[in-house]
Amino acid sequence: RVRESIQNDLEINDTGGVSAVVRGELMSIRAHREKVEQAERDRVVGEILQVDRTYSEAPEAGLLKEWQGLQMEFELLSGGKAEEQLRKARGERYTSMVRRPVRC
Repeated sequence: RVRESIQNDLEINDTGGVSAVVRGELMSIRAHREKVEQAERDRVVGEILQVDRTYSEAPEAGLLKEWQGLQMEFELLSGGKAEEQLRKARGERYTSMVRRPVRC
C-alpha cells in the first residue's frame, strides 16, 4: 500500500524532488516502527522485572536462565538504538574536530 502510494505520488508530482506527501508517509512509517520497537522493549523489561521478583523470593536455576535469556533479548532489541547513538556521537566528535580552527 505504501509503495503504491509513493509510486502514484511520484508519477503525479514528477518534479524531481520528494513531495511533502511522501515525506509525511515515511515519517509516519518510522514513527510507527519506533513505537512498536519501544513497546517490545517495554514488554521485555516487564518480564525481566517479574522474573527478578520471583527469583528474589524463591531462587531457582530455571528462573536464572529465563532472566539471562530475557536480558539477551533486551540487549538485542536495544542494540540498534545504542549503535545509532554511538555513530551519532562519533560523527559529532568528528565534525567538531573538523570545525576546530588550527592555531599556528
